[in-house]
Amino acid sequence: MAVGLHRLPKPTTVTPLSEWRNGIASSAYSLDKLESIFHARPPYLNRFYCTYQMPLDLSDDELYSGPAVFEAAVKSLDANGWNTKNKIYTNTWTRARCCLIPIWEDMLEKSLGVDIKFSCSDIE
Repeated sequence: MAVGLHRLPKPTTVTPLSEWRNGIASSAYSLDKLESIFHARPPYLNRFYCTYQMPLDLSDDELYSGPAVFEAAVKSLDANGWNTKNKIYTNTWTRARCCLIPIWEDMLEKSLGVDIKFSCSDIE
């Protein structure tokens, strides 16, 4: 929070540094939700005050092996930023958790919120 990773703007160019920041911010945000679910307590990081970008689905070798390798790896991704090699990297797991965050936040709001009214159809 003190470094400002909770309010990262969308980068204009993709660099290893921007991807590192995106990975740290999205990991911290998703792990905060998992910890909240596990301990049944409100999350520290709230969606109203945080923004993050999912990191691209690149391996650590592709991220840190130099500009040529990095650029080739970024070009090989699909339109949504997922790798097309059918491999699972650390960033693959981070991206998958990021896809689940809205569901986790909704669950936390409904289960921990005060005077929250919802119906069975809201849950489905």
